[in-house]
Amino acid sequence: MRKGFVGVLIASLVMTTVMPVQKPIDAKTRTVSLSRQKVSLVEGDCYTLTIKNTSSKAKVTWKTSNKEIIKFTSKSKKKARFVALQAGKATVSAIYQLERKKKVLKCKISVRKHSFSDERSDNKPEENDTDTNKAENQKACLNVTCASIYFIDPYFEEKVTAEEGHNAEFSFKVWNTDKKVETWEMVGENASKFSITDTGIVSGRFAPSYDISGKLNAYEGTVQATLTDGTKLQAKVLLYDEVVNYLYHYFDTFMANYISEDMTELEKATAVAKYIGECSDYDPTMHGWKDLFIFEKGDCQASRYAVQYLCQYMGIKAGACRNVDYHGETLVLADGSYYIVTTGFDMPRPREYMISRVPDDQVEEIMEEREVIKSYFR
Repeated sequence: MRKGFVGVLIASLVMTTVMPVQKPIDAKTRTVSLSRQKVSLVEGDCYTLTIKNTSSKAKVTWKTSNKEIIKFTSKSKKKARFVALQAGKATVSAIYQLERKKKVLKCKISVRKHSFSDERSDNKPEENDTDTNKAENQKACLNVTCASIYFIDPYFEEKVTAEEGHNAEFSFKVWNTDKKVETWEMVGENASKFSITDTGIVSGRFAPSYDISGKLNAYEGTVQATLTDGTKLQAKVLLYDEVVNYLYHYFDTFMANYISEDMTELEKATAVAKYIGECSDYDPTMHGWKDLFIFEKGDCQASRYAVQYLCQYMGIKAGACRNVDYHGETLVLADGSYYIVTTGFDMPRPREYMISRVPDDQVEEIMEEREVIKSYFR
């Protein structure tokens, strides 16, 4: 039989700094548009166009005005990825149809031949280093020494949009030689995390793990091109998780709207519990904490981990109770004292929450019994 503990319930604590949670704007009330109307690329570049404020009920058809210049590598209702084949101009169109209304969204694409005076084109984020591979010594090399790509789990694709400049793939090219590429491959310990085509286009297969410190983790891979004369050229590829990047922005927005510098840690943890009750519905089929923030749905397991990760992001030590008998419970260390934060109740919004103080002499027992990861509190 479990031994209880004496707690002080503070669920009714009034948070004057916490503003009411705003309902998301319906996509139907917002203007549908493309992420860009004009894009300048270099031969071999990959790019992703995204439809903003789209509806899941819409039908989308992607087209290019010149297939010799632009080749699609993937298409969906929300976005299209393509590669620039050769210099020239083309228009990429998205024919967007929702019920009886049809709208044609267009983006003008300008593709130029590579010049070694080019430093970056529109599809390369700042991490993609092109400076080091200029033709100073006219040695065979790849077009960049390091490229960054971003992976979106297909499960979240309808909700998570890639940030501007974040691309799902990168096209590697060989410069300063007439030799052909015999093979493109990924090498090294993380090779299985990436995919590479026989034309040197690299994309991610798996997302890197979440880092509780708030750092955007990346898998580091190595792309290798073997030329017909046996020469091997290599470059680094960093694979990031676009979903985690989205959540970090989400957390930043939460903090900007509901957290102030003069709040105590307990007040911040209470704001988290209150927010989760207001922003999400109970759904017994959705167990992931990311679901709760992105889809606004989740069960008690999703809720307890959501409290953990949002508190940790703010610098508050917290750990979900992993024992399934303790539904929706998260242990939080706030202002030098331990509290059990209980969320995830099966009820309509705004859902209730409870916060109970744990006596100091029962903390160790609580951690053991509820299977809390102790290292989170060191």
